[in-house]
Amino acid sequence: AVVSTQSTGVHTFPPHSSLASVPLFFTVLNGQTLTGYKVVEASSTVEETWSTHVRGDSVLSVVSKDQNDAVYSQGRALGDRSVLHKYINPNVMAVAVESTDKGHVDILVYDMVTGEQVYFSRHKQYSGPAHVLLSEN
Repeated sequence: AVVSTQSTGVHTFPPHSSLASVPLFFTVLNGQTLTGYKVVEASSTVEETWSTHVRGDSVLSVVSKDQNDAVYSQGRALGDRSVLHKYINPNVMAVAVESTDKGHVDILVYDMVTGEQVYFSRHKQYSGPAHVLLSEN
């Protein structure tokens, strides 16, 4: 387990275990700001890699993909024998943002490593609650 403190320090549990050789990224929501961080193994610190402000009145939900979510196929065969490839990225998260004055909810999908917004959808005539699930289809 990895624990981040209020400063930029990182501690492992058990105390003598080393951080994995695979880069560790995580995202924190603070008010309307999403911030991405990377754990720097050599110095056991956290480094900010990206930050973005989410527009809207309130963030309703932030979810990421289940790490045990299986990918059953890489693509779908179409009628003309071509293949429609799926966007498969285990490092994505969905954010539901409500705009009460305009009566809609926005669904934004971000890459948690780069901070890039990979999808946007607006659902008009929204009247809560919002339940968000992110899964391969």
